[in-house]
Amino acid sequence: MIDEELVKHIARLARLDLSSSEQAKMRKELSSILDYIAQLNEIDVKGTKPSRSVASLYNIMRADEAVSESLQVNQKIKEQFPHQEGDFLKVKAIL
Repeated sequence: MIDEELVKHIARLARLDLSSSEQAKMRKELSSILDYIAQLNEIDVKGTKPSRSVASLYNIMRADEAVSESLQVNQKIKEQFPHQEGDFLKVKAIL
């Protein structure tokens, strides 16, 4: 079982201001978690291969490739844009 001082120390590190009832609750919950971890440590896992992922997905993101638009598309966008300065499109400042 975790002692009260350890709970206070953890709360201080996490910058939590716990009441005495909250400290008692945390003490009980943290002890329960550590007891469960102790049970997991008792399991014999010799011969078990480590698993990196449950789902064997690898790089599901698409490749980031530049798509060159035709000059006609770029020209259409520029024609419809309300504010321009040379080849640049002006937008409102957001900061």
